[in-house]
Amino acid sequence: MATDSYDQNIIHTEDGETVHIVRDEDAQNPRTEWENAGTMVCFHHRMTLGDKHSFSCIDDFQNFIDEEYPPVVLPLFLMDHSGLSIRTRAFSCPWDSGQVGWIYIDNAKFKQEFGSATRENIAKAVKLLEAEVSTYNDYLGGNVWGFIKYDDQKNVIDSCFGFYGDNFAENGLNEAAGI
Repeated sequence: MATDSYDQNIIHTEDGETVHIVRDEDAQNPRTEWENAGTMVCFHHRMTLGDKHSFSCIDDFQNFIDEEYPPVVLPLFLMDHSGLSIRTRAFSCPWDSGQVGWIYIDNAKFKQEFGSATRENIAKAVKLLEAEVSTYNDYLGGNVWGFIKYDDQKNVIDSCFGFYGDNFAENGLNEAAGI
């Protein structure tokens, strides 16, 4: 017997309303559709990752770093095995993972966002860039969610999508859905 999709992913029922959590199949790419503090420079032979950039090779990027000396540059590592995962520290698998690029914040953006390059502000910038990478990781892995709220006749009464990550209390989905 087939299960009606309406009955799947029910997480909350109250006062004749039912909330379903569903994967956001049309999530925005946070690297191309959002404004970010960091610039994600990736070099991959099979796919385009990160932000558009003008570096033709890794040496060009290294020359940029040597000349401009941005205050924060973090490495990016990609795991490509049954899906994609990206982060700022290496994976333990040497076969399906490796460094794919860097994320950095340039001097002008750093000054705009944080002011002077104090130890405290650099630490804040590192956290911000790591959060940007985490959001991009959620996007690459399909870890973006939404909710649909139905009345007891299965009519849609509310919906919202674009919640990155699966901690629904932290990413705002619970509050938006009223659960």
